[in-house]
Amino acid sequence: MDSLALVSIIIPVYNGERYMREAIDSALAQTYSNIEIIVVNDGSTDNTEDIAKSYGDKIRYFSKENGGVSSALNLGIRHMRGEYFSWLSHDDVYYPQKIEENISAIKDCPGRIVYSDYDVIDGDGTPLHTANIRKWFRSADFAYGLFPVLNGAANACTMLIPRSEFDRCGLFDENLRTSQDYDLFFKMFRGQKLVYINTPLTAYRSHGAQQTLVNPLTVAEGNALWIGMFEQLTEDEMIALNGSMRMFWREKSAMLKASTAFLDAANFALDKYNACVSMLRNAKISVIMPFYNRIDLMPKTIESVIMQTHTNWELILANDGTDDDIGVIQDIVNHDARIKLINLPHRGVSAARNSAIAVSSGEFIAFLDSDDLWRPEKLETQLNYMLDNGFAFSHTSFEQRFLNGELLASYDVSNFCGDVFLRSIHTWSICTCCVMFERTTMGEAKFPEDISMGEDICLWFHFLWRHEVGAVPDVLTTVRVQGESTSQSMDKKREALYSVIGFLMKNYNKEECLAHIGKLVYGFSTLFPTVPIEEPAAVPAEDQTDLVEGGCAVSTEELTILAKVPVDSADEHTSLVEEPTASAEESAVIADRVKKPLNPRNYPLRFIFGLKRHGVVGFWKIFWLRIWRRLKA
Repeated sequence: MDSLALVSIIIPVYNGERYMREAIDSALAQTYSNIEIIVVNDGSTDNTEDIAKSYGDKIRYFSKENGGVSSALNLGIRHMRGEYFSWLSHDDVYYPQKIEENISAIKDCPGRIVYSDYDVIDGDGTPLHTANIRKWFRSADFAYGLFPVLNGAANACTMLIPRSEFDRCGLFDENLRTSQDYDLFFKMFRGQKLVYINTPLTAYRSHGAQQTLVNPLTVAEGNALWIGMFEQLTEDEMIALNGSMRMFWREKSAMLKASTAFLDAANFALDKYNACVSMLRNAKISVIMPFYNRIDLMPKTIESVIMQTHTNWELILANDGTDDDIGVIQDIVNHDARIKLINLPHRGVSAARNSAIAVSSGEFIAFLDSDDLWRPEKLETQLNYMLDNGFAFSHTSFEQRFLNGELLASYDVSNFCGDVFLRSIHTWSICTCCVMFERTTMGEAKFPEDISMGEDICLWFHFLWRHEVGAVPDVLTTVRVQGESTSQSMDKKREALYSVIGFLMKNYNKEECLAHIGKLVYGFSTLFPTVPIEEPAAVPAEDQTDLVEGGCAVSTEELTILAKVPVDSADEHTSLVEEPTASAEESAVIADRVKKPLNPRNYPLRFIFGLKRHGVVGFWKIFWLRIWRRLKA
């Protein structure tokens, strides 16, 4: 792409004398030089024309009879000379690097549409909050075309749109006065890959004179818009957005009811959600049971599935290359068509579970180890709990018993519910035999087959990153303890710890995970007898060297410091509908962005453990390489 492609900034104005000068000035202040500014006066009755003409040939000015913002935008698009379109409302403000950052973001994909975060200010320019889309929707596919539209995150003034998109999809509908942007974006973005910039590049002004607040058509057009979009969506699109049709309708109903006045559309989504719930009351549940030897305990385990009060299930027995005679298992399979046996080469429990899931057909997936037991009501209770409470993923309380029936321990997991992703890093409260999830929410995720210990925890991160977890308080599972299991063996705990930390840093290398991984290490401090959990010593100079291939052994000082990193009590991410008020510090940052050029590249990462050359990412690379070297040693 030509790095100096012409960008047309189009400013539609209707009675904008109070704010338009600030908008035009912000467009003229762009650090990207190859721009044209088109101001379209949509039949204003105030001093708009005089203000616009005062800029002379710095702008291109057009005037027309009042026809609504769509008609003003369309006139500007028809007269634009640029390769890219950028909309600037007369009451909003561009930060100086807005266009430059937009163009830079698509240098390798010039045909894509760009959108970004934005700051919200009031009518007087006072900062209110920052719309941080990544924070609101941490697990979203931000490049997925329908994501910003169907989550209310498509702020038109943050965008850069290739002119060719208007040739493909047409212009804004001039019959619409308040929903013309989303109406066109739905058609334009659908099936496209977008580029998202996680930095505010625009100040969006929220004030009482906005058309969406004062126009009586807002509610009627909004309801028609959302219901119209809903009716066009495919099942695959809903699954791509929220994991399942049921979760999509639940989320949209809640979003519209909480943050808009479009109650007809909210009720439309709620009716769809309730229909999904009704259809799933007797959903088929695929029970996945891998086994390798220990055949003597399996008949009773299988019997606990056969005795379930929810009878619409299938049991997939995944033989992971067992050496034992499986004749008794084959006899059970022959007497119940709901039970299937698949024989596999020995590749470990992850591969066995993945193979069983691949041949399963249930709407929900549950797991049972070959030596554990379920209460008869387990599947029915858990399924109804998920449907009644709107969860896509859930687990239950459980007990541990010795083979002679003696109770070892009972675990109430009712408090491990909601948004627990960060907590789940250092608190492993989910027992595999207690898990159930809606099948489509799994997507392409699998149990990691290169991990032999902690593989289940790693998969649960996939769900907990994306969904709130439900916790059934009833004890519905019995974990039978015999000899040395993964949960009992110190060596296996050590291996699981290394595996989980490595998996997290590879797949969730997020700065906010740091303290929670530290707490995980602290919780497992007994595995590191050489690490005194006392006041941390200074990191030796030899451990502050540049990252080199192969790394070096993890130091006791590093583990000590990591174990003592404080954990922020605010685990949860901010909701879209909360509209948080900016703190004094945040307000100062927003106000500063309005006044001067924004260059996110100038903000350095925090330095950790004195590794001043590396920042967070560099630290994690060093830390993991050192742990890996220690593990191999």
